[in-house]
Amino acid sequence: MLLRFLGARRKPGVFAYLGIAFFGAALCAMVTTRLQTEHQLRTQGVRLFGVVTGFEALAGGNDVLRYTYDFAERRYEVRDLVSDRLRARVAAGDPLPIWVLPQQPDMPMIEDRGIAPTWVGLLIGLGFLVGGLFGLLRLGRRSRR
Repeated sequence: MLLRFLGARRKPGVFAYLGIAFFGAALCAMVTTRLQTEHQLRTQGVRLFGVVTGFEALAGGNDVLRYTYDFAERRYEVRDLVSDRLRARVAAGDPLPIWVLPQQPDMPMIEDRGIAPTWVGLLIGLGFLVGGLFGLLRLGRRSRR
């Protein structure tokens, strides 16, 4: 019905604007999930210190941080994709502040990942969503003229 209203078969750009809007909605959903996880970790989690064991360079210039931490008499080894900013701040043997949920100790979160705050992703997603919907509205108004 929406596609018929917009004249999808006759108007170029309808599927592009739909794709932009869906991308924005998907990004907002992913970021919202991440924000909920971060909130849960900070309110119900335990703050620990892991130990950096090293880095692995990936193709494309990214680095994977390797670190270990002990929780509930068990040692965990983690590999986590990190920013260049965090990579420049820590070296092997350095302490690394992390958050862990007692019910999911194998899924830690580094306290300061050295990247833009998560809410920035939400703003970007909302921008795509609003932009895509605005484009669809403009096409819909043009098709009624």
